Amino acid sequence: MRAFWHPVPISAMIVVALNDHLLKGSGLLPGWMTGKLSDVAGMIFFPLFAVALAETAVLAITFVVSRFGLLLPVRFHLTRAKLLASCVITGLGFAALNLFPLATDVYLSLYRAAGLHALVTPDPSDLLALLCLPIAYFIGRRRIADEPLVS
Repeated sequence: MRAFWHPVPISAMIVVALNDHLLKGSGLLPGWMTGKLSDVAGMIFFPLFAVALAETAVLAITFVVSRFGLLLPVRFHLTRAKLLASCVITGLGFAALNLFPLATDVYLSLYRAAGLHALVTPDPSDLLALLCLPIAYFIGRRRIADEPLVS
């Protein structure tokens, strides 16, 4: 999906990676600032990443199934509804992580089950980062207008 490859979400993804792997705990920035930086950048790139991941999964499944001579009547086209759903689901998940300890425990358990390590510090003030979700929506919406639908 082209919207994910827009410079803003790519920059946000780079910010998250650098912040989480270099800045956090380095002492260069206060802890509260590195936490907020990841939250804000995540709200910008994650909804577009999730849609791109869904599109890639549909394409991969379609490709594999077509190798067996079957055709799937599935074509993934980003629509405003899919983009909005991705933004809403991202926001709800983020809010749940910051408001409900059970959601945080489930999230961390899934990470551990995948062999990954994550640290989540629930903080209701992190919900301010939700104000950045419209940035992802407007970038995606603009790209939808630029992409012709191919049947």
